[in-house]
Amino acid sequence: NERLKKLCTDLEEKHEASELQIKQQSTSYRSQLQQKEVEISHLKARQIALQDQLLKLQSAAQSVSSGAGSVPATTASSSFGYGVSHHASAFHDDDMDFGDIISSQQEINRLSNEVSRLESEVGHWRHIAQTSKAQGSNSSDQDEICKLQNIIKELKQNRSQEIDDHQHEMSVLQNAHQQKLTEITRRHREELTDYEERIEELENLLQQGGSGVAVTDHSKIHEMQKIIQVLQTEKVESTKKIEELEDKIEDISKKLSSAENDRDVLRKEKERLSVENRQMMEECESLKLECSKLQPYAMKHGDTVTEEKTILPQSTSVEEQVFRLQQALS
Repeated sequence: NERLKKLCTDLEEKHEASELQIKQQSTSYRSQLQQKEVEISHLKARQIALQDQLLKLQSAAQSVSSGAGSVPATTASSSFGYGVSHHASAFHDDDMDFGDIISSQQEINRLSNEVSRLESEVGHWRHIAQTSKAQGSNSSDQDEICKLQNIIKELKQNRSQEIDDHQHEMSVLQNAHQQKLTEITRRHREELTDYEERIEELENLLQQGGSGVAVTDHSKIHEMQKIIQVLQTEKVESTKKIEELEDKIEDISKKLSSAENDRDVLRKEKERLSVENRQMMEECESLKLECSKLQPYAMKHGDTVTEEKTILPQSTSVEEQVFRLQQALS
């Protein structure tokens, strides 16, 4: 019983430790998910603000190009306005050097293309690095979940095997004790019966001898009386032994009933642990689903960060182009 209780306590401690570890990891995953959602919302807000600022800069550039005089100009840009191509026709009543305008415009276009190429290359490598990092983190989390599942499965198998072994050992011991007690009780009852038969025979002999017994037979009678006393003493002792054996049988029966109750408790505990293990397996499956859902968020977050860092140089490039155009037109 002590071994079973100790084993059950160890299994409960291992189970509680694994359950605590799974709860901590689940809490960590949920907190990471909330942080990612907050970061995504912040990045979306910043993206909207930057797009508004970019639209204002584009409208300012168009107003500057349209208010410069009778110079028809067309401005073509992408979704974030990387380059500005300016086509100018003849200038009337203006002393501006047309060659300087063309060279300035060519320099602007060349620099814009160079900046765009470098930004796209940086964004490409950043996206690859973030994707690799997200995939590595996700794979490590899944490996950890698989390890925990294997540990839980191994603990469950070990617990079931040990409970079955202890139940089998208990049944064998119960049968052996029962057979031994039955054999001892039967042997003592047979000896007691033999003693009673011998006592009856001796008493019958004494009664049959009666007054016809000679004086010379007094010694034999005295000896037979001693034998009777010895047999009666042995009978009393055998009776006491039988009573002690019956008490032992009763104690062992109580212990057997207590062991059966412990076995029922262990069976119920086994069923409860099986239910909890199924719940933990379901929770692990849900954690897997959450991890698989986190991967697109992480990739989307990486793309958003790349776009945000790409927009900032673009707005700076547009401001520089507007400033250069103003200088060229002044």
